[in-house]
Amino acid sequence: MREIPGKELDLANLLLRTGEEFLSQANMAAAETAFRRAFELRMTFKDTPANCSIALYSLARAVHEQGRLAEAEALFREALELEEQGDTPTLRTIILHGLVQALKGQGRATEAEALVRQALEADSIGRQGRAAEAEALFREALALEEQGEAAALNRAQSSTR
Repeated sequence: MREIPGKELDLANLLLRTGEEFLSQANMAAAETAFRRAFELRMTFKDTPANCSIALYSLARAVHEQGRLAEAEALFREALELEEQGDTPTLRTIILHGLVQALKGQGRATEAEALVRQALEADSIGRQGRAAEAEALFREALALEEQGEAAALNRAQSSTR
């Protein structure tokens, strides 16, 4: 992957921060627009899979908050696919949590539960014989939701640097 040019990187980062601010103000449409543009920039300039998946995860959150659960589900799934290229377990766990919430919101709790089990078994941490650690990370992400998803996202961003 080539490195995203500084000017575009700055703009993408600014758009992500702006989107988070819009989310905190419950301006979901503006947040969606900011996150969508940040994602497009990151993809256009072939940023790292982790950074692209963070932007897409943020977009999925804004879409989810607007009640467009099927669309949010598709975005969370796409973010998971991107993250798999980057192999960032903490970020994967956070994105997975968003997907689980979208499924549960659509009344698909059984599918959500199965997805959690499957992810724990298939996750790279699980494949390394550290399934308990993978489960602990998932539980940590669930707990972070209570503190606000922005805190979880910030932590994921820190782990990709």
